[in-house]
This record gives sequence, C-alpha cells and structure tokens, in this order.
Amino acid sequence: MTPTLFLTFATHVSMAVLLLSAGILTLRLMRGPSAADRLVAVDMLGLVAAACCAGAALLAGHTAFLDVALGVALVSFLGTAAFAGLLERAADERGAARLPAE
Repeated sequence: MTPTLFLTFATHVSMAVLLLSAGILTLRLMRGPSAADRLVAVDMLGLVAAACCAGAALLAGHTAFLDVALGVALVSFLGTAAFAGLLERAADERGAARLPAE
C-alpha cells in the first residue's frame, strides 16, 4: 500500500466517522434534556464541520478549504460563547427571582 493510497483511505474513513458523529450530535441537539447539553452539541458540531473542511482539503488538494475551516471554527466559537453568556444571564435572572425580598 503506497503512502498516498493509505492517506486517501484514512481520510475517507475519518470522514465517515465524522459523519456518524455529526448524526449522533444532531440527535443530542434535538433531544438533549438541558440547554447546556444542546450548547455542547452545537459546539461539537462546529468542531466536526471544521474537521470535515480539513478532510475535504486533503481529498481535494486545495488549501482554500482550510480557510473555510478556520472561518467555521471562529464563527462556532463566537456563537458558543454568546449562547453560554445568554444561558448564564438567564440563570442569574432565575436565581434573583427566587431570592426572598428583604
């Protein structure tokens, strides 16, 4: 088995595993009992999307897909940070509503 053939085979296998993990993460996103579970699923889906872009760069031989992967990772990070802040703010408001009036 030549190194090029092995790299192509390994990339195809990794893309299949990434597709399987994206399906499982989508299921967690839809079912996920709490908002924190959904937040983790969205963050991981961004990571899987960036990894798929890197795999596409390997298979196609174009470095433009790496720029797309970087953009997906940055947008995913910013979205996750914003959603985490929203969840924290909502938890603070719920906690303040439960405090007895003095």
